Parts: sequence; structure tokens; C-alpha cells
Amino acid sequence: AASDVYKRQTQCTMIGRSVRHEKEGKMTFYGTMILEGMIAMIWAAAAMGLYNSGSTAGATAAVGEVAKGLLGPVGGIIAILGVIVLPITSGDTALRSCRLMIADYIHYDQRKKKNRVILTICMFVPVIAILVFAKLNAEGFNILWRYFAWSNQTIAVFAFAAITVYLMAKKGSAKWVFLVPLVPGSFYMFVISSFISVSYTHLTLPTTSRV
Repeated sequence: AASDVYKRQTQCTMIGRSVRHEKEGKMTFYGTMILEGMIAMIWAAAAMGLYNSGSTAGATAAVGEVAKGLLGPVGGIIAILGVIVLPITSGDTALRSCRLMIADYIHYDQRKKKNRVILTICMFVPVIAILVFAKLNAEGFNILWRYFAWSNQTIAVFAFAAITVYLMAKKGSAKWVFLVPLVPGSFYMFVISSFISVSYTHLTLPTTSRV
């Protein structure tokens, strides 16, 4: 669900150009978050089954084990298709949203096809460089996945915080409504803080007490 908060936050520029009325916001944002939450719960259940088996496989191998060993032939095919399709569609919408945000920031008119092409090419250059690095480096995918996963949850925390502050400041809103984003936001804050504290790529603090 946090990844969906991240996607909704980064795509507000594009969504704002697509919806016709504020009343469509509930279906557009809330509905898709429910679907995203269902996908997250399915993979959480698959992960628990994988951990129960004692597997120590990495991210890529773990997907294969879940697809082959836990979900059966049909479920495995659906899982693999989901793993392939979801990143592609997420990358597509994220790049389009990024283009619109950059264009708005530098006041670069996107109504002209030539301007859209120029800005898209400028964005594709660093993206291609990252993909080449991931392909040539043996640990490239694991490095990208590590920092993507961490930054994804971190951005979601800021989204939860912004929603909490908005609901607290909004006049006429029930006093307890801010707890809806505050509780999951606090949980994700705990998760990323723990990761930063103990990960070997960050502070590498000990996980056990020395007292």
C-alpha cells in the first residue's frame, strides 16, 4: 500500500490533467489503493510461506521459488506476469509523470510534440545508463532494487506525513481522522529507521545489546 501512496504522489501532475472533477478522486485514489493493498497482502502471504521453508534466496530467485513452489502452475504464471508487467507499467507512468513535473518546473510547454520528444530524450539518457549498469554489473540489479525499495518506502512516509498534517489542519474534519494516515505512516517510519540503523550499507549498528 505504501508503494501505491508513492505512485499516487508522484503522478499527481498527470492525474490532475486526467480527472474531470474532484468527486472522481475517491475512485481514482482510494479504489486503486485497495487493489494495491490486495496485491501487497498476496505477496506478504507468499513471503511468509517462503520464510517458513527456510529459503535464503535473493530477490530474483525468491520470485521463482514462490511462483514454482507455492502457487502452482497457474498461480506461478500469473505471479511472473505480474512481476514483469507491474514494473513496466510503473516505470512508464513514473517517467511520464516526471516529464510533466520537470516541464512544469522549468516552464517548458508540452503542448508541442517537439518539446515532448526533446524532454523525453533528455530523461532517457540517465535511465539507459542505469539499465546498462544493472546489466553489466553482477550486483547491478540487487543494488538498484535495494535503493529503490528503501527510497520507495521513504517517500511513502513523507506522503503519509503530508496527509496527516493536512487532515489535522483542515477545518471541519473529525479530530480522530488524522490517525488513519498517522498509524501506517508511523509503522513505515519505524521500518525505514530500523533499516537505516542496521543495514551494512548505512549505519551498521548492532542488532543485539552489548550490556
